[in-house]
Amino acid sequence: MNSDFEPYKAFCHLDSRRIGRVDAHDILDFLRKHYVSLDLSEAQDIVREYNAGADGSLSFNDFCQFVLPATSNSLRSVAENRRFSPYFRATEPLSYTVVNLLVRLVEKELGLQRKRN
Repeated sequence: MNSDFEPYKAFCHLDSRRIGRVDAHDILDFLRKHYVSLDLSEAQDIVREYNAGADGSLSFNDFCQFVLPATSNSLRSVAENRRFSPYFRATEPLSYTVVNLLVRLVEKELGLQRKRN
């Protein structure tokens, strides 16, 4: 896990409409801004994979299931709770490293979805 990674900040970055949810359009927009080619149905497949509520969008908890390693509950807890730090600022831009890692993660998931389909 990257020490600069704040899952809630990344979630807010993708949630461009500020509704507390990330949907396929948000993922599509994020990836297209970073020159990754995909279509809406592929973004919807990613959302379906991690959407616990089956409502077509990712809550913050769903997003954490996607971006945080499941192998270490203690690391997951530390990362999820960074948003409660007095130094946390959701409106600050993501670092280049974090954006790059997030793009790579979504690309890998996209590759898995393409193989599966």
